Amino acid sequence: MGVITFNGVSSDSLGVVVEHAPDYQIAEPNIENITIPGRNGNILIHDGSYKNTNRSYEIAFVDSDTSTYRDRARAVAEWLFSPTQYSRLEDTYESDYYREAMCVSSVNITNILERAGRCTVDFNCKPQRYFKSGENTITINEANFPYSISAPSNFIAIPDLIFTFTSYLGTASITMTAGRDSICSFTVSCPSGGGVITSLVGDLKEYIYGRPDSGAGAINRFFTLSGSFPYLAAGRSTSFVLNSATAFSKLEVIPKWWTL
Repeated sequence: MGVITFNGVSSDSLGVVVEHAPDYQIAEPNIENITIPGRNGNILIHDGSYKNTNRSYEIAFVDSDTSTYRDRARAVAEWLFSPTQYSRLEDTYESDYYREAMCVSSVNITNILERAGRCTVDFNCKPQRYFKSGENTITINEANFPYSISAPSNFIAIPDLIFTFTSYLGTASITMTAGRDSICSFTVSCPSGGGVITSLVGDLKEYIYGRPDSGAGAINRFFTLSGSFPYLAAGRSTSFVLNSATAFSKLEVIPKWWTL
């Protein structure tokens, strides 16, 4: 029997047993289906995104000397529904991955003689199954450039990039490529307030593009970009080349690799 960990709380800490391994549901791609009169076949346009998936678990619990059936039922309800946003979901059936999920459907807990309970729990999950290995920081010191990072899956990943400088006057110019394909070039400067670390967070790309203080070709006043938003190429190596640097110490990459 497996263990679920949701929002940092494990099922076994609540006295909950997972009765069966969950099914493996693969996310449906978002595809526009276009019909042109007089033309055989349809045009299918995949925009690179996917719909949410469902992850279902059959769970059960029994009372104990210190917890009644209703105590356990209340604890399960609080565990599942107290988070108000996507939270981390992982289990021992796929121990190398985690998901971002919410419990959004009503749960009916069968009362077995006021001594035990059984129910099915449905988690609404983002389509990605994230590699836990993608949470590990890859550190590239100035002396280690050029540096290549190999992808474990055939999906593009948007990493977190963290730059460390030894002076508030520090700058770094970096080009990213995948084989002969250019991904982007960017220049980073250290924040002028005396800090020495600036972080580019991939999940915020929609927010930081087009800010009023950005200026042409800039994401914000510390980051100027040419080409696409930085990403790690799908199914192959991505190379980082340091073009020039001043008072630059290191670049840290958190890959955030994923699969379906």
